[in-house]
Amino acid sequence: MSEIRALLQRVVTGVGERLEATAARSPRTHAGPPRINAYRGYANRSEAFVSGRILRDAAVSAADASDPWWRNLLNTYRRMETDETPGIRLRIRLGERIVDAVSDEEGHFRARLGLTEPLPPDRRWHDARIELVPPAGRAWPIAPVSAPVLLPAPTATFAVISDVDDTVIETHATRPVRMMRAVLFENARTRRPFAGVPGFYSRLEQGADGRGPNPFFYLSSSPWNLHDVLVDFLEHNGIPVGPLLLKDWGLPERGSARPDHREHKLARIEHLLRVYPDLPFLLIGDNGQADPVIYAETAERNPTRIRAVYMREVVEDGRRREAVERAGRAVTACGIPFLAFTATADAVRHAVQLGLIADEARAG
Repeated sequence: MSEIRALLQRVVTGVGERLEATAARSPRTHAGPPRINAYRGYANRSEAFVSGRILRDAAVSAADASDPWWRNLLNTYRRMETDETPGIRLRIRLGERIVDAVSDEEGHFRARLGLTEPLPPDRRWHDARIELVPPAGRAWPIAPVSAPVLLPAPTATFAVISDVDDTVIETHATRPVRMMRAVLFENARTRRPFAGVPGFYSRLEQGADGRGPNPFFYLSSSPWNLHDVLVDFLEHNGIPVGPLLLKDWGLPERGSARPDHREHKLARIEHLLRVYPDLPFLLIGDNGQADPVIYAETAERNPTRIRAVYMREVVEDGRRREAVERAGRAVTACGIPFLAFTATADAVRHAVQLGLIADEARAG
């Protein structure tokens, strides 16, 4: 997978630069303040986490199913070759709490807000207001943006952590040519989820008794540059939207170091377990990369916190099959249900048996 990603990056960079030169003959100028690219955050009763990125380039326009291949490729390049702005101060307000943050060398900012009062539990999504703090001598207009912050409902019975590529969205990891065509020449409105995923995830969100809604967190090694694409994809396909925990792997030509895939995911999972100590978690991933090892290790570290583990099998070779089998043995040894599946319908039936979702046949 790392070789495929490196190839994708080289193609995006080489072809994208040519398209960029064709689309805009004059160099980009930076008149006015940078823009705030806010991500979806999350909170519990005592703290909230808000993040985003400060960029100089213009936002990519919304995708449409009729967009030609060259526009999709150009938009992919523009998302990946961002003009990050470090050292920008921001002010973040959520409820009565206000904190300041500063963008790092890649333009990212992250803030933890200790809440003096819990957020109102009558709704799940709360708006954090983020605004730029102009440098001395500058008169930037105040144009705050909103970052949705998720507060799980008091009626939630579990939380879901799901991978994205090859778990929710068909990435064709086993077919490099098809994968490159999908990533480079399609967009959020033309790519498709695996069959049955929207219905399965919606039923998990509702829970067995329909009380829900249970929160979703999407954990992926996709770059933060694709945050808007993934949110658009989820919304367009009727899949429950939740905070996305991505990572920055940049373009190789820029010398960006890629954090280790395993450590990235393990750290984010452990963080969510700490933030929501009263919720059990359901883990959903695939065998395309390291999910079997990561989820097995999570189960062994937290045997009382994991409700079940689901592993979509998208790569059919002996080595991957053995990795899934080892993970299954490790997870079940902790007393946690485990299912490796290829068809989403199998996961649905298993979840009904576990009492995670309602049996629609009986309900009908």
